[in-house]
Amino acid sequence: MIALVAGRRAVIVGVVGLGRMGSAIARRLAEKEFSLVLWTRDKKKLEVLAKETGGEIASSPKEVAEKADYTHIVVSDDHALYEVVAGVGGVLASNEPTVIINHVTCTIRASLSVARIASLHMFSYVEAPIIGGPSAVRRGEAIIPCSSDDKELCEAETLLSLGDVIYLGRPPKALAAKLGFNHVFLSIVTALADAFSLVEAYGIEWENYVNLVLSKTWIKQVIERYGDRLRLGSKASFVARLAGKDARYAAEALAELGLDASLAAAVANHYAAMVREGYGDADYPSIADFFAMMGRRLRERKTEP
Repeated sequence: MIALVAGRRAVIVGVVGLGRMGSAIARRLAEKEFSLVLWTRDKKKLEVLAKETGGEIASSPKEVAEKADYTHIVVSDDHALYEVVAGVGGVLASNEPTVIINHVTCTIRASLSVARIASLHMFSYVEAPIIGGPSAVRRGEAIIPCSSDDKELCEAETLLSLGDVIYLGRPPKALAAKLGFNHVFLSIVTALADAFSLVEAYGIEWENYVNLVLSKTWIKQVIERYGDRLRLGSKASFVARLAGKDARYAAEALAELGLDASLAAAVANHYAAMVREGYGDADYPSIADFFAMMGRRLRERKTEP
């Protein structure tokens, strides 16, 4: 059924992928009274969110694209992006072109590949990674670097409803901006992790180190920014395994340009250590507490008889 607003057809918006960020986008767009078409692999989550938002359930990304004017893609990585866009039953299998809005923090290689494939199928492509967590999206306060061959697509109401959209030019400029931003904040908390590991190995509890030393410096602002999220067990808004993925993608982007990728690679390796130890779903700033724990373990082994 075609939705009508004041006698005119309403804009229909699709959301493919309903994890933390995809669900936040769907809820925000529902609050802004967009008609929604939703798809995700988790059928129970799909049914619950469709009921909450009044959205229509689609059987595949293809069906979303067939019904939606704009299709927001909110999945986890390159592989998932290729699958929902170009795989069997993917968006590009639709006979009705849609505007693909890619929110995925993927590799630059993947974004450009999807953009080329979309163009061959006569689909418009928008690169719109999101800076800010699901809560920022729900408030309409996210920061959204945006790239497209058509600047006007970055001015679509479905995007503006989510936050401050900043047009940067053609792809992959928006994705480069997002990878760079993530590299900055992940490097900061990883540096804290190394510092906590070092002092713990020499018998200084990291909380005391913060109170006695770091709180007297500009680093106090960083500590206060993260607060209890530096501890293992805090509620996750952005998990360690995805942080590691983003760091790895930043390293790949730098290396492909012939630039030094050693710092980004080191950050990725730190998060890989968390994943190996079973902390992949922990909140990303808790890497600080995780490496403090590694430092304590080292100290304890050295003091064993």
